[in-house]
Amino acid sequence: MQHIFLKGMVTVLLLLLVTFLALGQVSVPNQITFQGRLTDASSNPVADGSHTVNFTLWTLSVGGSNVWTENTSQTTSGGLFTHNLGSITAFGAALFENNDSLYLQIQADGQTISPRIRLTSNPYTRLANNIETYGSDGEPNIQTGGVSYGEIWLRDSDASNFLGVNLGAYSNGGALDLHDNVGTTVISLDAGVTGDASAVLLSNAVNSLEMSNEPGIAHSFNTGIVSLTTTTISTDTVTLTVPTSGYVVVTAHAFFTINHTAGTSDIPRAYINTSPGVGDFDNFAIEEYHSSLPTAFDQEKTISLTKVTSVSAGANTYYLNADVFSGSAVIERRHLTAQFFPTSYGTVDNTLASTSKSKDQAGRDLISEVQSITVQEHNARLEAEVAKVKAELEARLQKLEQQLNKNKQAGVEE
Repeated sequence: MQHIFLKGMVTVLLLLLVTFLALGQVSVPNQITFQGRLTDASSNPVADGSHTVNFTLWTLSVGGSNVWTENTSQTTSGGLFTHNLGSITAFGAALFENNDSLYLQIQADGQTISPRIRLTSNPYTRLANNIETYGSDGEPNIQTGGVSYGEIWLRDSDASNFLGVNLGAYSNGGALDLHDNVGTTVISLDAGVTGDASAVLLSNAVNSLEMSNEPGIAHSFNTGIVSLTTTTISTDTVTLTVPTSGYVVVTAHAFFTINHTAGTSDIPRAYINTSPGVGDFDNFAIEEYHSSLPTAFDQEKTISLTKVTSVSAGANTYYLNADVFSGSAVIERRHLTAQFFPTSYGTVDNTLASTSKSKDQAGRDLISEVQSITVQEHNARLEAEVAKVKAELEARLQKLEQQLNKNKQAGVEE
């Protein structure tokens, strides 16, 4: 009785299956290449020609269920033959999905070759054919799309089958969407758009420690009372350390308190400056309680100043300086705030925005407008006002003299 043996088959099979796996990344065929060599009991190749070789797959190494059969006729050369399993009897769609282990049994010219050969994991790569659907729900998991796009969908494993991950490649760029447990998009990255829409994250997903060059603020508040003289002094200070070049907006709020004596003009001034004890007539506020007003106490006048300036990275210190041009006053409850902005969206100039309000209605109309003027202009304006008052007084005196002369003449006639 002739004995037929299949030698070297396992090694050749594994090599071929590895090749199959690599090709499977592009397209997974429904066949597995098999190569064997038939020999007799003396390990000599069988005669060249046609031989019956039948293949079957079983669920166990011994016994078990036969789940697939393919009968073939192979032509050998030097005992060698090659066959694509599944080329005659196609593998079932769920054959590898429904069976964790399968064993190949070979029968050559009526003689069964033992033992059965367990298929390695490589043939299971053909499951990629079924990745387009999830289970039996019919929902696509991979969508190749048209000529200009492709998508990968990953769904959750429970009955709801919500979409969890959507990865796409489109003609204008790639995109990634992550969804929560009810299918709502919560994180999105889209290389095909610009601006805020290109990246969407969960609320509070990024804190200040995870960001660089973001806006920042420093604030100083002082409730002390500072008496002012004609010498300019610093009444408050704030330092803001910024991470990069950008812009700082400095605002100051306080109020002057004036104990006014008739006949004296009380003119307090406040400035925002980068040096202590120095006036800055581009960033200042001025109040005036005119000499013609009657004596009054605790006249409070609120002031507000704003300075905008470009800065470099590092520490930047700002001062709220104050003095009086004439008379007397105190400054109280001083707020000094510095805010940093790394980006501008237009032209940024040094600016002044100052406002003043008087609590007394009688004096309100006499308070000069707060405006950016030089010291020379300020002094000239005061001189003009003094000259005006002097002229008014002289006119009144002249009128009184005329009235007295008129009265005297009337007395003589009587």
